[in-house]
Amino acid sequence: ADQAAGAEDWAARIAVLDPLRDIPPKLAMRITSASRAVKPYRFLEPELRAHDDADKIRVAMQRRRDELPQAYAAMGRFFNWSEPEGVGELIARPASPERAQLMQAMISSGLREFELFNWQGLDLSFAWAPDTDLLGVSMQGGKLAYAVFDRGQIRGSDFRGTSVENVSFRKSVLIDSDFSRLPAPDASGPYRADEGEYPTTLAGSDLTGALILDTSFAGAAAAATRFDGAVLSGVDFTGTALGSASFRDAVILGATFDAAGLQSVEFDGALVFAEDFLDHLDAVAAPGSFRRARFVQEAASIEDDVMANPVAFANFGPEAIREVSGSDRVWRLRRVEPFETPAPADTPPAD
Repeated sequence: ADQAAGAEDWAARIAVLDPLRDIPPKLAMRITSASRAVKPYRFLEPELRAHDDADKIRVAMQRRRDELPQAYAAMGRFFNWSEPEGVGELIARPASPERAQLMQAMISSGLREFELFNWQGLDLSFAWAPDTDLLGVSMQGGKLAYAVFDRGQIRGSDFRGTSVENVSFRKSVLIDSDFSRLPAPDASGPYRADEGEYPTTLAGSDLTGALILDTSFAGAAAAATRFDGAVLSGVDFTGTALGSASFRDAVILGATFDAAGLQSVEFDGALVFAEDFLDHLDAVAAPGSFRRARFVQEAASIEDDVMANPVAFANFGPEAIREVSGSDRVWRLRRVEPFETPAPADTPPAD
């Protein structure tokens, strides 16, 4: 009983604010204005990342690198280490830690519904928010392009109707979240309308090495999105525009691609758990968007191949893989045809 009472006390301390009732209009406008006043810029790349478990192992192994070069190289391949390019290097593209801090302050204060602020012009694009938890947050209509959420925990959150182009979710965990197209009658707050829909735009977003469970991208515009090395289970790509996306070396435990646009999608190295995966993909994808002859399936091993994926290794054992996939067998996809045939050297340029 004491433990239950203690849990209730802690739950009561987690504030959940109603933006309409608890946030005065003037304060809401100040928050929105603050997000637009701060601008993205380039700053020094952090040399040490306190929340990146794989990189902390890299730093620890630096002490034995000269004595154990083969072990260091093997661990680097497994953990996908990225070596710092040098002290004092600037980050690759502009970012705004201030916008990330504003977002985190809003969430920590008890705000979970961002629609009112998004409607008023809240700008969280370029937010530098690695290792950030977004738990039960509703971001409908948000401006998040070029934000960084690497190694984040994104659970039970609603990103429908948001602008998330070129966002980095590398090594993040996405569970029970929604990035699908948003019908206007289902929208929250000021975005609700009797008809129409709001697109979710994910073009160029990077989910390399992510763990993605029970999450929907249905109907989203996701051209050139990267899922390389990710593990996917219960993922919905129904009607998703995935042209030029990449699933290289991904572990696809379960995903729906019905009516998805798969023009020039890369599946080379992906691991799948149905012998007819390619035939099924050819049958259900948007007509004419998937070229079956571009890929072949080759038998692989759960213990040797699936467990070689760092995300699968960290989150599943072989038996869990069999249980989640519903299969004792696995196949690796291999691309055997190029996406484009090079034009002959003497071909005149097109007008």
